[in-house]
Amino acid sequence: MAVLGQSRSVFGDHVSANARQIKQVVLRLIMFRADASDAIDTKLNGVPLSLDDRDDDWKDRQIFSPRPQPASGGADRWKINPNQRLSRLDYKVAPHLCKLGLNQVSLRTGARDSQNPEASIKLEKVEFHVRFKDG
Repeated sequence: MAVLGQSRSVFGDHVSANARQIKQVVLRLIMFRADASDAIDTKLNGVPLSLDDRDDDWKDRQIFSPRPQPASGGADRWKINPNQRLSRLDYKVAPHLCKLGLNQVSLRTGARDSQNPEASIKLEKVEFHVRFKDG
């Protein structure tokens, strides 16, 4: 296994302290050049997560890989590239795993040809979706 990457995310809300009010927490990763055969081991703050949903035909109009990202802002008129090679990986997360402040997401995958930049997987986006209960 090779380390694919690490990302740090900050929670401004105290998710773990408000666990009774939370319906669901989802960690969403958007990957470039990952394919269905790639097993990606994912941890949040050192705790392994189980993959809940995966879409290997994901499209995102805010991601331009393999081209460079443009400067942020703009008129928000970007179009989706139909040839994008993105994968969306969703993990359900127990609220008690989310710390107020800095959290670490770690990724590992099987070895790939390190001499070929076209073979490398790239972490494009890390998102946490927190849904609160009604009422």
